[in-house]
Amino acid sequence: MDNIFQSTMSGLTAGLRVVHIAVLDLKTCDVNKELKQVIADPDLSGFDHVPVVSRSRIVGILEPREVGNEGSVKDKTRQLDDSMLVSADEPVHDWTPPKARPKSGKPLRNDRRRSSRC
Repeated sequence: MDNIFQSTMSGLTAGLRVVHIAVLDLKTCDVNKELKQVIADPDLSGFDHVPVVSRSRIVGILEPREVGNEGSVKDKTRQLDDSMLVSADEPVHDWTPPKARPKSGKPLRNDRRRSSRC
């Protein structure tokens, strides 16, 4: 049984790429919005990270669960930098932070989607 698990995980590590789990219908919010508008937007509920746009360009990331609901998106945006970017061809295992990986053979349970548009 352990051999089957190891074989399965090796196959997933080799074959499952970021492109296979990427959100293609990207949801974003405008840098000039107020946080309460973003938090109230049902299209964005459940997202951990919301790309922030200014003049149709992504300029940063908003983490709604981390910033509360007072103030502006502009003031709470994490500026975009190369540490936030990943190639679509990157294996998911290599891209996933080690602390998010299960220590046992049990799969991760997370009902939230990864990225989001307001």
